[in-house]
Amino acid sequence: MKAGVCYVSSGVNSTPSCITWGLDGTVAYAANTGVLLYDPKSGAVTGASTKVHTNRITCVRWIQPLNSMGHFLISTGTDTKTVVWIVSEGKTEGLRVLHPHAVLEHEDAVALADAAVVLEDGQEKIFVVTVTADIITCWIVCPLSGKFKQLNSFSSPARTFIMSLRLFRVEGAIYPALACGGHDCRIHILTASELGQFYPAGVLNGHEDWVMTLDFMKEDNGGLLLASGSKDSSVRVWRFSVIKHNEQLEKAVNAGNKELRLRPVILKIPSTTSDVIISVLLDAILAGHEGLVSEVCWAQPVFKESKRHQPYRLLTCSKTQDRSIIIWEPEKGSFSSGGLWLEVARLGEVGGNMEGFYSCQFSPDNMQVLGCSYQCFTKIYLSTRLLMNVC
Repeated sequence: MKAGVCYVSSGVNSTPSCITWGLDGTVAYAANTGVLLYDPKSGAVTGASTKVHTNRITCVRWIQPLNSMGHFLISTGTDTKTVVWIVSEGKTEGLRVLHPHAVLEHEDAVALADAAVVLEDGQEKIFVVTVTADIITCWIVCPLSGKFKQLNSFSSPARTFIMSLRLFRVEGAIYPALACGGHDCRIHILTASELGQFYPAGVLNGHEDWVMTLDFMKEDNGGLLLASGSKDSSVRVWRFSVIKHNEQLEKAVNAGNKELRLRPVILKIPSTTSDVIISVLLDAILAGHEGLVSEVCWAQPVFKESKRHQPYRLLTCSKTQDRSIIIWEPEKGSFSSGGLWLEVARLGEVGGNMEGFYSCQFSPDNMQVLGCSYQCFTKIYLSTRLLMNVC
């Protein structure tokens, strides 16, 4: 008689950033000390990690696809480990297996991590940034051999307790830049002239409480939008614009001298030739939640006739008081700077537990919304409002 696995099920850790929806349609999430893969179409768990973490996982994120090198994701845990996983192509007992490609050891529990693919010596490598209590550590991992090296370790900017962390790219910059928010109510922007050697470049002020979550979106014209969610119940949208001419720089620096208007934050990001000058300006404040905003998530880019298009759609969720997920879109014709953002759909439950949603994600086609609730359930919503506004 043969015995095999016929069904696998597990709840999601009740922590923000513990679930991520990949571009191939696979959902990866933290289940206590393991990482599971879930297929929303079949409604079944399709993969599981080997036993590496010995304590609760705090963060799971897909790493952007590498050229012909497979699917990678990253996880962090309270066991002081950060693990870079590679997903097997074949199946063992009906499940794809996540094998540890690199295990990065720390001296304290790891709360957050983010990763990006960079070129080093003409080869694609995985650049990883991790956060412990007040230390940021940078690593480089080879996707072929699994060999890794610690590049740098430094204290968090202004000794803040970091609660959100994101790597982002600016066109023309040599290396990815870093944005992090924390208990000091500010968003710190760090840049690097050498890989992993970050230094402060600017600070975005405005939130009145802890900055809990960050997410970047690249516009079709190459610009960047940053969404930040805070314990003050607000979501702020920041616009990053490249300044190409001295006249634009002079206008940005002198903004607010002769008329009442916001003055942008000017950032200098190292480039192969001269520094890339970035103007950062508050674009909108979204007020719809009644408590702490636990996660923000931009819609995923879609491809039509081999052309990339980025929808202007934002997903936010709250785990306190209103216990809801909100879908935001700009008013028609107001995609440019300073447009009005409207709440087009509100998802969730009425009554029930006082805790709401810890995480929220868009599907690859942006037609479905996934929410992770306090009860460790994942709920998938299909909105007719979204179907009527396909970009």
